[in-house]
Amino acid sequence: MHDKIGPLPTEAEEIYQGFLSRPLATVSMLHTMVEQYLEIVLPYLTDLDSHASRTARQVGGGLLTLLEDCPEEQLRHVQAAALYFASYEDAQPDIESDDGFDDDAEVFNAVCDLVGRDELKVRQEPTTVASI
Repeated sequence: MHDKIGPLPTEAEEIYQGFLSRPLATVSMLHTMVEQYLEIVLPYLTDLDSHASRTARQVGGGLLTLLEDCPEEQLRHVQAAALYFASYEDAQPDIESDDGFDDDAEVFNAVCDLVGRDELKVRQEPTTVASI
């Protein structure tokens, strides 16, 4: 495992690095934080089949999985991704648009690359264009 996260948009990178420097919390605390954030935001996403809702559930579920079987040396990065996900002050406000969790997915996917858990990455559905 390397220790440098893959490329992120500048604003997301700065926020992520700030979270990376925080003292480590317990896995139990981080797990609870992610679960509670999902409980808070999902009701605001009225269409549970929306892009935002699907992305939030994928990122949140993936973080919970990473936390369950994360080796100690990878925990700081998983914690930073969890803090980013649960933050109201990330690069893109989560519930203000259907793309609000896309930056969270980018951070999560970069952490998945870093810790070697490609199978957990959020796969964005391709956008289809209606023919005219």
